[in-house]
Amino acid sequence: MRREMIVSKNRVFGEYGKVRLMNYSESFRNLAKTFLDIPKPDTDMVLAGAELECASPEERQRIWEERRREQNRTMLAEHLFDMADIMNDVACETEERIYVEERLQRRICRELRSKGILMTDLLLMRDIRGYHRLVVSMRAAEKDAMIPLAGINDYLSTYLNIRWKPSKGSITMLNHDEQSVIYEEEARYYVKTGAATAVKEGERLSGDNYMVMDEKNGLVYAALADGAGSGERANRASKMVVELMERFLEAGFDQEAAIQMINGVLLASEEEAELSTLDLCRIDCYTGVCEFNKVGSCNSYIKSDDLLEVVMAGNLPLGVFYRVEVERTETQLCSGDYVILLSDGIVEGLGGRDHMGEFEELLRRIRYQDPTELANFLLNYVLHVTQGRVRDDMSVLVLGIWENGLQFD
Repeated sequence: MRREMIVSKNRVFGEYGKVRLMNYSESFRNLAKTFLDIPKPDTDMVLAGAELECASPEERQRIWEERRREQNRTMLAEHLFDMADIMNDVACETEERIYVEERLQRRICRELRSKGILMTDLLLMRDIRGYHRLVVSMRAAEKDAMIPLAGINDYLSTYLNIRWKPSKGSITMLNHDEQSVIYEEEARYYVKTGAATAVKEGERLSGDNYMVMDEKNGLVYAALADGAGSGERANRASKMVVELMERFLEAGFDQEAAIQMINGVLLASEEEAELSTLDLCRIDCYTGVCEFNKVGSCNSYIKSDDLLEVVMAGNLPLGVFYRVEVERTETQLCSGDYVILLSDGIVEGLGGRDHMGEFEELLRRIRYQDPTELANFLLNYVLHVTQGRVRDDMSVLVLGIWENGLQFD
């Protein structure tokens, strides 16, 4: 049971900063409305299909350009609304400061002092999801000392009765200069990933690209994109998708907004038919909840011992329509489950439906634990079916989830 702590009504995020962000949010909304309020061009004279066919080439070109500009204005307005929503969310995502009893702070100070560390401040916070962060300001007691911080989180975990881990990018050594070290509440689960790929015969670059991103707030993202066709052009499209997705997620965009903005970038490309599928997966390491956002991608799988859950999508890829329809699915993962993302080349290599039943039965039976070994095994199985031929780019991305404290050989 956690020691009693008094929740302060003070907010870590200052009211002044909150108001400024909300004002910026309102400014972006007003700017978006301005784009939507721009008068539309008068193209009513040739809107019907028959009339459009009878129009001169110059008139058809003018109408097409006007409609394209109108679509771009609408798309830009929607992106500005998305930016406004993000600013508003950041302003509202304040963290509560939790007051730690002075007696407990003194005990922590004494423990750290015995290790040659002087603690000058301790700040405990709880975010809107109910998870904790800890900021400890400290320095080495001796002027020329260099003290490793490994193990300090164990003392903090013992006294505060919350399991801590250093935040990503935190310092590992402490000197005489005061430093603020951030600790995060350790998540219940951890995720390990593995991938295996094969490039289409005769091509130098794969049209598939993937990314895995471990966020600071206990969220793990994985994305697999398959560009239309193969070679350099397909590689460029899918690479753009995963790189932009990573940047948008780091900037605070939610998945739906990021997907719509990436779709807009593909539509605005000077290249014709710049298309790509997207299979986006997010795992919350605190809860084990897994969310899929699929756009034109083939089936994904969740393997739980002998059970196999299929995650399907029947929508079109990115870059086709000005607003994309996203297939969203949410499921609860358990320790020992695997999430498996595949590119179209894997399905085509299996001959469509000819070998899919065998492939899914294989997924149920196999007992690999390491995600990299599992990904390699699945790719090699498909290559066995195709007798070593690679007629399209193939990619397998595997994510395994386990409870913290559980390790495998």
